[in-house]
Amino acid sequence: MSAPSPLHRHQSSLEGVIDFSAEAPLGTNQRSNAKPRFYRIVEHFGASSAIDNSVPPLYELPRLVRCTYEYALSDEFRDNFLRAFFQATALSLTGQGDNNDGDLDNLEDSRSLFFGFASYLLDHSFLPIAHILPHSLIKANMGYKLLNNAITLTSFIYIAFNNFKIFFEPIPNQQPYTYRIKTFYHCCLIRNLAFPIIRTFYLTDNRLIDPPLPRLLAVHRAIAHILRLSRAGEYIDKLLQDMDKQGIQADGSTELDKLVKLG
Repeated sequence: MSAPSPLHRHQSSLEGVIDFSAEAPLGTNQRSNAKPRFYRIVEHFGASSAIDNSVPPLYELPRLVRCTYEYALSDEFRDNFLRAFFQATALSLTGQGDNNDGDLDNLEDSRSLFFGFASYLLDHSFLPIAHILPHSLIKANMGYKLLNNAITLTSFIYIAFNNFKIFFEPIPNQQPYTYRIKTFYHCCLIRNLAFPIIRTFYLTDNRLIDPPLPRLLAVHRAIAHILRLSRAGEYIDKLLQDMDKQGIQADGSTELDKLVKLG
């Protein structure tokens, strides 16, 4: 039996950090209690992190946690994310009942657990997926052999897609595989490209090449927004550049543990 692919191992819905045991979805009351508690915790640490402006943060971990929840592609994932979050922070999922959130009055006691969860989310979910997912979707239009779920792109768009700077947004009530291609680039950087662009993928006559899976493009789009809003994309870009250079900085700034995980 062949070994599972890296994309399969990390899965295509940001589930790498979640323990997906066979649990039933959260009940309506559980979810209605857990959601505001989650936001209260994230907002607490987001606000406290913004107080210290002595050193500009490389990325915003509280916002990474929040956006991962908000850009999840399914209710199942959101439920499991909430379970994992509260388990990791050693806090109750639903509180003490009757809107009693007294256990959240001393959130500073959970600071290390919160940021540990957020860092784990970045290192074990986003970093591997950002390294693998774009290569699983596309090949540049430079004579490469096209594979299943492939997109043929120009070199510039290939790089932009690979860096999560452009994304594909499905257009409802259109023929299948019709997307609006949007970008985070400022218009002055892409004067020759009139974004947003609308394109439709067509099946080849011999069906040797399938259109990209809509779910994979949806995952790519979600990751692109999360990385941008949390600024984690800038951090990952730098880390991957260090990996490409295969060099170790003399000042000790190279994060060897993260590079080894991607090797």
